[in-house]
Amino acid sequence: MSSTALLDELQLAQELIMALLDPVQEPIQDDSYRRQYHPDLSPLGWHLGHCTYTECYWLQEVVLGDDRFTTPVAELYTPGRTLKPERSAKLPALDVLIQWTHDMQSLNAETLDIAPKALAEHPLMQDDYLLHFLIQHYSQHYETMLAVLTQRALAIATPDFQASQPLISSPVRQDR
Repeated sequence: MSSTALLDELQLAQELIMALLDPVQEPIQDDSYRRQYHPDLSPLGWHLGHCTYTECYWLQEVVLGDDRFTTPVAELYTPGRTLKPERSAKLPALDVLIQWTHDMQSLNAETLDIAPKALAEHPLMQDDYLLHFLIQHYSQHYETMLAVLTQRALAIATPDFQASQPLISSPVRQDR
């Protein structure tokens, strides 16, 4: 059905997201994974949960018709159903979210590996469309999570910093 290379790409995208919440590499605590560091950016934990939810939604619910994994968390992880400022308080504890993510990603990997007939015949699986979509979706949220971590670093390093004026680009010098 799907190439091993694409499944490896999906796993890599999942691992990159998880690494951003790894307490060994990055000192992320329960409060900082919930915190909204910028009004336009959801908390780190929401991005992890949203990616996992989206993977389950398309693979388990849409393709296989099984909504038991998505229904309990749809309200939180569907954009627009919970406003960004409200997401922090609704997130589960970090260890609970990480365990749920591991469980769901393992279930989905197994599903893709055994490729039941309903999966193989679904139009979203043609030309590996869904795998490409999921890889791209994880990658998009990885970049957004890096932006959240940048905002976090700025808040920690310079909590009272305010730019006096915006940065303005200057024309490229021709003498270089």
